[in-house]
Amino acid sequence: MGYRIYLGTLSHKTKEHIKNVSSYKELYTKLKEVNHPLKYDDEPHVGVYEIVEDTIHEFGKYIEWTEELQRKCTKQVFLNKEFNKEVNEEHDFFIINKDGLVMIMDEYAQDMRSFYEEKWALSQLQYILTIAEEGKDGLKEDWKKIRDTILKPGSYLKYDYEDIFEIPLSEIAAEKNKKEVTSIIRKIAGDFQGYFRGEMGEYHSYRGKNQNITDLREERPYNITTSWKKDKGILELAHIFKTFDWENGDLIIYGY
Repeated sequence: MGYRIYLGTLSHKTKEHIKNVSSYKELYTKLKEVNHPLKYDDEPHVGVYEIVEDTIHEFGKYIEWTEELQRKCTKQVFLNKEFNKEVNEEHDFFIINKDGLVMIMDEYAQDMRSFYEEKWALSQLQYILTIAEEGKDGLKEDWKKIRDTILKPGSYLKYDYEDIFEIPLSEIAAEKNKKEVTSIIRKIAGDFQGYFRGEMGEYHSYRGKNQNITDLREERPYNITTSWKKDKGILELAHIFKTFDWENGDLIIYGY
């Protein structure tokens, strides 16, 4: 999806009060009856971001797992099929269960595994290009694994590094390929510099001041980090999984 996806909360009490509505006007009235805070007092329309009582996590844009999540681990808030269709026509808005939250964490973990596998392959590529002229044995198998990882579908490295694999491993150290090999080694160095600069940015502001990635705001009990990165997001979602009051509320996936 091209819009941002969020994780929000909705108490069972509020859900029971609004679940049978059949129009935005009726939804607006029902929310007013329970003193539900509305960000924009714009009767009769109510944004999906106004229906939730709190937003506790942001997933970002271009999320690919929402459709599968809806099929496997969710249910709808509104029982009126026509109104529910209207709400979800241009937005996402549905209840997610525990299995759904686990599924999202698994998606995050898989993304991180792929990311680090590609970084590892990049470091190994740099190593082989550096020592190729030494003629060490046993590089052929490593070369194939590196190539398969870097050129796999969906790899962010493919278009930057696919040309180097047009050169046979036996000719990597040849003088005619020295310029291209040197260029790739420098490109890899730049890639790692950018990566570590981003990691350092988690702990230093752009002005060089120290900062912390922990979110210690007591009024935000579900948020444990200020980082947008998925490896930190997994920890926040695990924290939500363990501390959310599932007996008295629902977690809502919504996007707009």
